[in-house]
Amino acid sequence: MALDLVLAMVLARAMVVLDMVSVSTTVSVVLDMVSVVMDMVSVVLDMVSATVSDMVVWDTHFNITDTNMTRKVYRRKKYARFSKDISQNITKGQNE
Repeated sequence: MALDLVLAMVLARAMVVLDMVSVSTTVSVVLDMVSVVMDMVSVVLDMVSATVSDMVVWDTHFNITDTNMTRKVYRRKKYARFSKDISQNITKGQNE
């Protein structure tokens, strides 16, 4: 919707340029059109930047979560192995 409005403004400026005969007015209108196009590009870049920023935050969050889960699983396996070794040593000592 905003893009349609901007395009209508650009077309209106172009029609004004065709009707004008004064060089200074034509240059002024062309510079206005360039400024409108630059504003459109700025808005698009802001939207892309916000989207990429959200994606990076989302990806970082889930990578941190995955890393924490991996650490927890590793700790559980490590302690399970350690307690298993201790229990085997205790039973060996009792059997001897």
